[in-house]
Amino acid sequence: MPKPKFKVLTNETVAPPAPDTIALVLFGRDGGGKPHAASFLSADVEDATAAAEAMSMKISAITTDAVRELAVKLPVGRLFPSGKAFAPFVKTSLYAELLAALGIADDVDSGEDPDAAHEAAAPKLYDFSGYQLPPSWGNIKLGSLVLATIAPMDGWYEALIAEVKDDGLFVLKWRDWPEEPPFLRRAHQLALLPTGNSAAAA
Repeated sequence: MPKPKFKVLTNETVAPPAPDTIALVLFGRDGGGKPHAASFLSADVEDATAAAEAMSMKISAITTDAVRELAVKLPVGRLFPSGKAFAPFVKTSLYAELLAALGIADDVDSGEDPDAAHEAAAPKLYDFSGYQLPPSWGNIKLGSLVLATIAPMDGWYEALIAEVKDDGLFVLKWRDWPEEPPFLRRAHQLALLPTGNSAAAA
């Protein structure tokens, strides 16, 4: 079994891509109705296209200046070794603008309010009962559920502490992407969830 390739997040800022380097956008709604979208560079077109198919999401090339202006506002997508892509949440208003610029209908029924659909699913999506939610960074331990980000300026997502190392590093696995490889973070690179809706705060 090959050794996992861990990556430690740094505090380095990541410059946004130049508009003319963005080749396509990947977008779609998740099971809770929340919109996701990301831009991809020319070098990633083939892999991003395959990832969109694997994730049942849509892609579109940058065909007009209006689409390019909106693509610049999207987070830059990232590709996982599994063949899937990381497309963060985006604001409903930005998602709607993107679909309008592309001339594509939304992924919800015409009479359905997408925000209302997400709110209806929210109790299940944000129920952390049964998870160990540490009340402070010093309480993070094996099995704790925390928030992590792939890189500065990206969104934050739930991750589980899979191992605590002696040098102050934590090995984590994404809660919602368990097939993805583990990664390393230090305590100050993690965010904490509110402990009020947890059955057992760590």
